Amino acid sequence: MSWLHTLLHSLNDAELVVANKIRLIGKEKALYELVLSHRTKEPLEQKVICKKIKITDSHYYKINSILLDKIFTALIPQGGFDLLDFLRKKELYAFLKTEVITQKKQLRDADYYLKCFRLLIDVPYKFYDEKLTKEIGNNYLKSLASSTESDKAYIKFHLLFADCNRFAAAKNPEELFKVTENDLLFFESELQGNKFYLAQYYLYRTLCNYYNYYQKNAAKSLAYLQKAISLKNEIASFFPINIHQFLRLLYADALLNFDDVKQSHSLYTEVFKEGVNETMYGFYYHCEQFAITSILLKKYDNAAHLLSKYFDACIEKKNDIYATRGALTYAKLYLSNGEHKKAQSYINIGIEINEKKFYLPFEIQLRALENIYFFLKKDYDFAKQLAQRNSKFISNQKAAELNKNYRSFFKIITSLVTSVEQQNPLPIAIQQEYKLVETNFRNVYCDL
Repeated sequence: MSWLHTLLHSLNDAELVVANKIRLIGKEKALYELVLSHRTKEPLEQKVICKKIKITDSHYYKINSILLDKIFTALIPQGGFDLLDFLRKKELYAFLKTEVITQKKQLRDADYYLKCFRLLIDVPYKFYDEKLTKEIGNNYLKSLASSTESDKAYIKFHLLFADCNRFAAAKNPEELFKVTENDLLFFESELQGNKFYLAQYYLYRTLCNYYNYYQKNAAKSLAYLQKAISLKNEIASFFPINIHQFLRLLYADALLNFDDVKQSHSLYTEVFKEGVNETMYGFYYHCEQFAITSILLKKYDNAAHLLSKYFDACIEKKNDIYATRGALTYAKLYLSNGEHKKAQSYINIGIEINEKKFYLPFEIQLRALENIYFFLKKDYDFAKQLAQRNSKFISNQKAAELNKNYRSFFKIITSLVTSVEQQNPLPIAIQQEYKLVETNFRNVYCDL
């Protein structure tokens, strides 16, 4: 897909009106109008475009670049960070990276580098550029009148926090996130007694997520979240978002992890009723979790409304991780309320999107939901085949501690099918294993 097509496809009606008013002549106008005519269709191949308007490949690239600059200037005339923020909101991450590289050639102030650092550190895994992000972080430190140890510690632990989260969604996360529990606890001891509030905040958040993603220790995870929350007054001025609201969203998520679904749903309802801006950190994750609490409480209409409001546009554009989140949650909703054909449709959408960029947690969830679908459909033979195939897939993953529950899950499905076929009850050992898996997976799979 050409960048011009991608940009035009992302524009809303009002933005498109502005773009269409740009004065263009000759080949620029011809190329713009041709690409615009396919804005909502599959993009034309470059060779087709060149043939239609009679230009060379090099001329095509030059005109594309000129058109992109003109459109960006028309939409965001002030440029600078406002343009970067526009590209982030449109999820045009390839454009974003290129624009950051262009803008960093000019000297900027500390505020610019800090905002740019935060923006780069929070892009999806597929587009994250570690080298560029660290460079912008270093530029921030250099741009300060006199950077302190506190400033340096902040950059260090914000990067660590981002790595902890990002690697958790990859294959074999422990191989990528090489920091151990002992390392993290040592860092905590080093920061004690210092007033490096931001560094402490991000280290506590890292420990919170480490115990959530890597070790599955809910009590320790919540304890470190509470430590992070205790710093809210000291760090509030640093954040462009409502940090108090954000920490309440995190607490609602923690309540859900502790199986306090009613309180979690109540807190999510309260916060979303206030209005949660799309710029909120982890916005789509919390939209997903809010919907999950609704499904668990059998508030299916509310869940459907939330998913439609927050995820339909992402799914339509097939926006990577956000779209996959939406598809997964839609599948859970429809498996829960008995609309199995709709569930299968969203499972297939999720599989299609996730194939383009492999996220292990989503891959496993999709496999589990597909297995549940065929079991509920009473296609027991295929459900058994899937379970055996998925069990082998899980065994090949190196994150053994995290995936042992899934090995049990797929083994249980195989045993369930055997019990149905032989009209025998589940063996006692499998029943005990089932109770453990049910406890661990209740929230993830909405009691399915």
